[in-house]
Amino acid sequence: MVDEFSKFARLPTPQMAYQSLHDVINEVTTLYRGAHKDVELIVELDEDLPSLNFDREQLKRVLVNLLDNAIQAMQQKGRCGSRLSSDMKRRRAVVSVADEGVGIAPEDQEKLFVAILYAEEDGTGLGLAIVRHIITDHEGQIHASQNQPKGAVFTFELPV
Repeated sequence: MVDEFSKFARLPTPQMAYQSLHDVINEVTTLYRGAHKDVELIVELDEDLPSLNFDREQLKRVLVNLLDNAIQAMQQKGRCGSRLSSDMKRRRAVVSVADEGVGIAPEDQEKLFVAILYAEEDGTGLGLAIVRHIITDHEGQIHASQNQPKGAVFTFELPV
């Protein structure tokens, strides 16, 4: 756990390049389709979204973390959606990952993105703190909300 916290504390500076966020989402979701046969992954992409300036490996890490959490919340079976859209008025790309899992307890909402070390079966408790760090390094924002009728939705926005 100390090693994970140390890695979190020294995340590398993003290596920015203009590229397709579509490609990153497709690459990550393809890996999950092959590895999780009981999870239906639904992907919706805004084909009009232009290339964005981002670090490919870091955004892959964000998506992997969000999908891992979603699949874990659904106990390895159910439907999980990943959606990429654009808000051109605000000049933002909007990515959401929604699941049909247990949702977010109200008492956990405020501390979701805080780096807290704890012994977890499949992790350290740093995943969402790392996700937030990466998104803010990309001049974006991230938030979580309840999915309807059940589950959670994590949404991040990046500048276009």
